[in-house]
Amino acid sequence: LITRSLRPAAVMMRRPDVLVRLTLIVLRDMVRSAWLVGKELLFKRNADIHSAFLRVPLDTRDPNALAGLAMIVCLTPGTAWAELSMDRSVLLLHVFELKDEQGMIDMIKTRYERPLMQIFEGAP
Repeated sequence: LITRSLRPAAVMMRRPDVLVRLTLIVLRDMVRSAWLVGKELLFKRNADIHSAFLRVPLDTRDPNALAGLAMIVCLTPGTAWAELSMDRSVLLLHVFELKDEQGMIDMIKTRYERPLMQIFEGAP
């Protein structure tokens, strides 16, 4: 009740089963990412770490799905939400160690964006 006015839109969860699966995926990814980032920081020289900004084209425009994606990205070590385009079609993401640009885009879209669309938009 206290935060109701801060919410971007009414929440209409269409697929709670997908939310459970997504939660498990995100938790696993967070642990794995923390391990990999820690390993990179401890054993690589700064010159050998390839940080970069990445533009991720988005299909969702739902404010709740975008808020969920923002939380996932910000909670996962090694990634940071930098900017969302005005029309909400492109996410600018900072990645601590970017080895495969297209692979990272595909991973974000399939592992996170698609389930969020299923949860909030009822997408197949």
